[in-house]
Amino acid sequence: MIFFSIGLPSRFAELCDALTARLAEHCLGSVALGSFNSFEDIATAAIRSDAAYLVAASRQPVVRLQTEIVGAGRPFLVALGDVRSALWDLLQRPGYDIAAATREIASSCAAMLTLTKAPGALVLPGIHGEDPVQLAAAIAGHFGFAVPPGDLAAIAASAAELDVEPSEDLTWTDRLSAHEQAVVTGALQPYVTYFAGGELEPIVWEADLFFANEERLPAIGPIDVTGRGRILVFGPYVNLPPGQWSATIVIGFSAETAGNSFVVEVIAGTQLCHERVQPAGEQVVEIKLQFTIDDAISQPVEIRLISERAAFDGRLVLGYVSLAPRREVRTETHQQLIETLRRSVLAHAHIHAVRLVAAVLVVQQHQVDIRPARDRSLKTQRHVVRGRQPLDIAHGQPVRNRGRGLGPQPLERTLDINGHFAAHPEFVNTVRAGRSVGLGEG
Repeated sequence: MIFFSIGLPSRFAELCDALTARLAEHCLGSVALGSFNSFEDIATAAIRSDAAYLVAASRQPVVRLQTEIVGAGRPFLVALGDVRSALWDLLQRPGYDIAAATREIASSCAAMLTLTKAPGALVLPGIHGEDPVQLAAAIAGHFGFAVPPGDLAAIAASAAELDVEPSEDLTWTDRLSAHEQAVVTGALQPYVTYFAGGELEPIVWEADLFFANEERLPAIGPIDVTGRGRILVFGPYVNLPPGQWSATIVIGFSAETAGNSFVVEVIAGTQLCHERVQPAGEQVVEIKLQFTIDDAISQPVEIRLISERAAFDGRLVLGYVSLAPRREVRTETHQQLIETLRRSVLAHAHIHAVRLVAAVLVVQQHQVDIRPARDRSLKTQRHVVRGRQPLDIAHGQPVRNRGRGLGPQPLERTLDINGHFAAHPEFVNTVRAGRSVGLGEG
C-alpha cells in the first residue's frame, strides 16, 4: 500500500512526511519513504524496495498522478503550510535565488490546487496547527492508524528531531526589492488567495523567470536578435493546474526588427499552441494564445520566442506573461445551441425567420415560360433575328470589312482564341430587352 504525503517543498512538508512514515512503521511494520512525482517513480520504488508499504513524499505530482490519487478515493495528506515560509525554506538551500525558488514553489502550488479540494485530502496545518503532537494525532486518525496517546508523543518527538534548520526570519520579505516582490507576488499570490478560499486570479510570470539565448541568463532587458534564426527566450518551466488556459505574452520590438518573423509557442513535452508575429517597426505586441493542460501532460510549461530566420540587426524585450483560467461553455448553453441548430428555421439577425417549405421545385415538361427582361431603355428596339434568317449561324472572326448588317460579314477567317476578339457591333447593339426575335420569325 502507498500512503501519499503531498506538499510544498518546505520543512513543514518534510515533518509531515516523517510523521506519516513513523506512524505507518509503528502500526504496520516495514515502510519505505521516498520521493515520488510520477508513475515511473512509484514503479521503480515498488520493484526495488523490500518494504511492504511506501510513503510517497510528493512535491510536484504530474497531472495524471493527481487524477489517480483523487479517483482512488483513498485518504492522503496535503501539507500545504504557508507559501511564504516555503519560499524562505528554499532560499536557505544552496543554488536557489528568488527566481529559482519562485519557479519551484509555483510548480508545487499548481499541483495543490486540485488536491486540496479532493474528498480524501487532509489539508495541514488547518485547525491542527503546527504542533508535532497534534499533527501526529490528525495524521493517525486520517489514515486509520491506531496509536496510543503516549506513543504519539514519542513519535512526534522523534520526527521533530530531524528539523535542525534555522527558524524563519518573519521580516525577510521586507528586505526584497520592489521588483523581487513583484516577481514573487505575480507567480504565487494567486495561489495564496485561492487556498484562502478565493478565486484563482490571473498568474503573472515576470521576465526574471525566463532565460535568454543559449547562456540561460535571465531574460531581463534588451535581447539582441542579430544572427541566425534561433530560440531567443524560453522558460520558465513551471507547472500549471489542469484545465483550459489563456495566455497573454507582452513583447517589445525595436524598429530594426520590421519585416522579420518570430514565433511564440507554448510547450509542455509537446507543442500546445503557437502564433507567428511580424512586427511592423518599433512597437509593443500582445500575443494571445489558448491551450489546455490535461492528463497527458507530464512536463512543466515552457514558452519559447523564436526568430525564424537570420537577422542583421534588431532587439526585443520580454515584458511579462499573464495566464488566466479560460471559462468553459456552460452545459445548458451548449445544449441550447445544439437544439437551436437542429431546428428547420433559416434566419439572420436582421431577417424574419422563414420556414422551409420545399427545398427543390420540380419543373414539368412544357412548363418553362421564358420572356425577355422588362425593357426600361428609351433606345429603339431591334430584333436579333430578322428577315427569316436561320437561328443556327456559325460565326467566324470578322476582319472588319466595314460591311453592316445582321448576317456574318464576308471574308471571315478561323477564330483565333489567342488573338484580339472584337465584339460584333451589330450583335452588341441588338441584344437588348424587348422583342429579341421578330414577330413571326421564331
